[in-house]
Amino acid sequence: MTTKITMLMRSKRTEGLAHHTAITLEIPPEETCVLYIGGNGTVDTPESPAEKKASGDAKRVQNEIVKPFFMDAMGIDIPVYAVAYDFDEDDYGGARTLHSDFSPVISDNVLKSKNTTKQYLVFNHKNIKREFRRYVMPWVSTDSKKISQDEIKHRTRFSKISFENPDDYDKFFHLLRGGLSKLGYDESEIESVLKIFSKLVIEQHTEHIDTLFNSLMLPRISENGKRLPIDDALRRIRKITFITHCYGAFVVKKLQEKIKSEMPKLGYSDQEIKTLLNQMLIVSHAPSCRLDNQTNGFISFMSAFDTGAETPDNWVRAYLKTYARRDARAMDANRMADMEHTWMPKFSDAAQMRAAFLPRNYGNMFIIPRGFDYEPGGDEGMIGEPNQGEHGNTHYIRMPNQNMLGFMLNQIARNVVVNGIKNSLAQNAKFVPLPSMSELISSPTDNAKENESLANVFNQMQHNGKTLIKNVYKCATETLKSDSGHNISTKNKTR
Repeated sequence: MTTKITMLMRSKRTEGLAHHTAITLEIPPEETCVLYIGGNGTVDTPESPAEKKASGDAKRVQNEIVKPFFMDAMGIDIPVYAVAYDFDEDDYGGARTLHSDFSPVISDNVLKSKNTTKQYLVFNHKNIKREFRRYVMPWVSTDSKKISQDEIKHRTRFSKISFENPDDYDKFFHLLRGGLSKLGYDESEIESVLKIFSKLVIEQHTEHIDTLFNSLMLPRISENGKRLPIDDALRRIRKITFITHCYGAFVVKKLQEKIKSEMPKLGYSDQEIKTLLNQMLIVSHAPSCRLDNQTNGFISFMSAFDTGAETPDNWVRAYLKTYARRDARAMDANRMADMEHTWMPKFSDAAQMRAAFLPRNYGNMFIIPRGFDYEPGGDEGMIGEPNQGEHGNTHYIRMPNQNMLGFMLNQIARNVVVNGIKNSLAQNAKFVPLPSMSELISSPTDNAKENESLANVFNQMQHNGKTLIKNVYKCATETLKSDSGHNISTKNKTR
C-alpha cells in the first residue's frame, strides 16, 4: 500500500478544463509559480472529489492574489499548482507521519481505536535506546525476569511500532535480541518473541512527500544528477511561493528535511544548504507541524481559538488552549458572540486589538486570540463554511462574520504572498534574496500611509510576542511549583 498525490495546475490557460485545472506530473524548474499544499482533508469524499477540493484551493489564490495583483495590474499570469491526496487506508490521513514528529507515543484517538491503551511507538536514532527501556522492556519482563510468550502477546495486543529509518529497524531488533538474552530467554524463545514484535511493525507512508520532492524540489537544486551553481539553485527555489494549510505545513517541513539530507550528496556545503532553506517562502495557515526553530521564510498564521491545528504539546500551546477554552466556556454560558481576551497582549491604543508575533524559535508566527464571531454552543475552531472559521480560513479578503483581527491576518498573509511572488519575478540572471519580514508584510501597492501603519503594527506585535512568552513562562513556573511543591527550572520548556 502507498500514499500518493495528484498535482493540478490552474492558470488562465486551463480555463474550460474540468475543475479549470490540468493534472501535471512536474513543475518546470525555472517557472515562477505558487504551490498550494492543503490539509489532509483534500481527499475523495462522497460529496466532493479530491481534485475538486484542490482546484478550490488554487482558485482562491488565483482570484484573490493572481488576478488583482498580477493579471489585472501587470498583465502577468502566475500558475497556481495544488495537491490532492490519496492516503493509504491505514495511514489515517497522514496522521502517523505527522505525529511521529511530536512524540514517540501516539494517542489512541489518532489510530481511531476504541481501546484507550492503544500505543503507537515511533523510533528514531535519537530516542531508540530511551524508549526501548521505557516501553519495550516492560512488555517482555516483570521484575527483570522473563515472562511467557502468551503474556508478551497480551501486553502488546494494542500496540504498533514504526521506524523513521531502516537503520532504526535493525538497531531495534538488535536491542531486543540482547535484552531478551540478558533476561534469560533461550534461542528458540528469542526467535519466537522476535516474530511477535515483527508483526507489530507498520510502515510510515511518505511516498507522497517523496513524489513532491522528486518532481518539484530536486529539479530546482540539480540537473542531470549534478549540483547547480548555488546562485542558480537559490534563484529556482525563490521562484516558488509555497502556501500551506494545516497538514500541508508538515509536508513542507518534510520536504525541507529531504533537502537537508539530499543536498550534501550533490556536493552542497552546510552553509549553502542553510541559505537555500532560508530562501523558501512558506505562508502557512493554521499549521499542523513542529513549530520550533523555523527557517526564515516559514511564516505562520494562527488563531488561538483554532481547535483543528495539531502541534506538539508544550507550554505555549497549553497556555493558549487553556485560556481560549476558558473564554469559550464563558461565551457559551452567557450566549456571547464576542468578548475581550485579556490573556493576549493588547495594542496600546486599542483594547480589542490583541495580537502577537512569535519569533522563529516559537514558530515565526502571527497569532491572534480569535478571528471570527463566536457561535455559542458550537465548535469554536470549526465554525463557518469551508475555508472560513478559526481553522479553515485561508482567504486574503474579508469574510462574513470575521472581526478586524481576522481580517488583519488575511491582509498580512496577502501582502507576504504578493511580495513573495514579486521577488520571484525578479529572479532573472541574478539571484535576488527574499525580502525581510518587514518588507514582506508591507503594502504591495506601496501605500506610504498603510506601510507606516503596518510597520507600527508589526513592531507592536513583536513586543507583544515577547510579553506573551514571558506570561507563558510565568504560568509554567507557577504550574510546576504547584505540582511539585518546589521550584523547578522551566528552561527550554516553552518551545
